[in-house]
Amino acid sequence: MPQAITFVDSSNVIDGSSGNLPLIRVENSLGCALIALQGAQVLSFQPKNAQEMLWISPKANFAPGIPLRGGIPLSIPWFAFHNDDLPVHGFVRTESWTLASQGTADDESTWLELELKDSAQTRAWWGGPFRIVHTIRVGRELRLELAIHNDSPAPVRLESVWHSYFAIGAIDKVGIMGLDGCPGIDKNRDRSRFVHYGKLRVQGPTDLIFPRVPAIQVLERSQGAIQVASSCQGAVVCNHWNMDSLIDDLGEGSHCHFVCLERGDLDETAIDLAGNSVHRAWMRLSPA
Repeated sequence: MPQAITFVDSSNVIDGSSGNLPLIRVENSLGCALIALQGAQVLSFQPKNAQEMLWISPKANFAPGIPLRGGIPLSIPWFAFHNDDLPVHGFVRTESWTLASQGTADDESTWLELELKDSAQTRAWWGGPFRIVHTIRVGRELRLELAIHNDSPAPVRLESVWHSYFAIGAIDKVGIMGLDGCPGIDKNRDRSRFVHYGKLRVQGPTDLIFPRVPAIQVLERSQGAIQVASSCQGAVVCNHWNMDSLIDDLGEGSHCHFVCLERGDLDETAIDLAGNSVHRAWMRLSPA
């Protein structure tokens, strides 16, 4: 397959999608991906001779400025609810990013650099001037790199999470390895503390924060296991279970088709980013 980066509209490539957003389709001899310029959000990744890794809600809204349910949204500069006046999961996921550069690596993988700079609105929400570069490399594996530049002399508090939605065939076949012995926080039980042992199974409404985890987890699923590796300190495991019927862009029964295994620096391991400095992180998805 020849190397290809093409621009497409979401209405032409996502069956039944509401709204219309500009997307980038990447296809090479190693794999393929679909990326939204809004939020620099990877929506799809499929290595050659492997199954699709990511899930997009059939009810996802592709209208500009609306959070897009599925794929790998970026939760920056805060995670989850912050306060009543600020967007949940930060603002970068609904901002329009710029394709700054692109190319082909020696291993025939394709890389893109997407960039977001501050505006009057973002400065009202968070700190001062900043620049974020999200580098996406599509090959046999998907490698994501973030460089978050605080261009203000003042320090800022930063949370940064890859909020990944993984496609699964059956929720009862899902197991997550790599969290054994990790202390966690259960958000569904008033942030009660616990220590997880063994393989994690999703058997009901789940919203768990693990502030410090090993670099690698493995998601077992019926379509083939996925290795999730990252430089970030923390992880989140989430599935809304039967609460999905109360969420407009999910819908009843959708919890059977995805699980969120997220990597990032958040909560107790949020970053105090000094003035005129940069925070760097990476995540890699590959067949296990």
